[in-house]
Amino acid sequence: MTRLISNCRGISINIRTRSITGLWLRHAVSFVRYWKFVLTWVLIEPVVILVAVGFGVGKLVGTVENDVPYAEFVTPGIILGNAMFHALFETSWNAYNRIENDVYETALTTPITITEITLGDILWATTRSLLTVIGTGIVAAMFGWLNGWHSIGILIPAAMVGVTFGSLGFLFSSVAPHTTFLTLVFTLIASPMFFFSGSFFPISILPD
Repeated sequence: MTRLISNCRGISINIRTRSITGLWLRHAVSFVRYWKFVLTWVLIEPVVILVAVGFGVGKLVGTVENDVPYAEFVTPGIILGNAMFHALFETSWNAYNRIENDVYETALTTPITITEITLGDILWATTRSLLTVIGTGIVAAMFGWLNGWHSIGILIPAAMVGVTFGSLGFLFSSVAPHTTFLTLVFTLIASPMFFFSGSFFPISILPD
């Protein structure tokens, strides 16, 4: 299936859904091939963080605003924070490695465009975000930190996070002169947002 998208100058951009899904499938096959290693970061690491904060810090803090148990308070932030890091890592470090290993250059010898490669990578980054959110969310629900079917709604912001930070990561990887440059997106953007956006404490306690 092909879609034509016109920009403000009246130039038509040919975007083929088959090319985007084909690249997505390539990443998915690679993911499944190394699932034993990838699983440690997709599920085990965020679950360890969630359990450590929920049971450890949660026991010390008790409740926060409106008598909400601390474990329930931090759960959505930790889950979506991990979704952010997954999307960024996929389109920064992994994308940079694909650039260095001529994966994209090889792909361009086929009927696929740079725009389709970009969209395919962002789609896969969003998928990675959703996978970690679903896996971690199930564990959180087992502990009672996510309650009710309305918790499924967390997939909507998770997808938005995947698209946003997947795009940001791809931007950095496309201009990075070396891998050290990629640490900036984590150090200057992702980490401050994760720790100061209200994931671990109510933003109302921050200085005015």
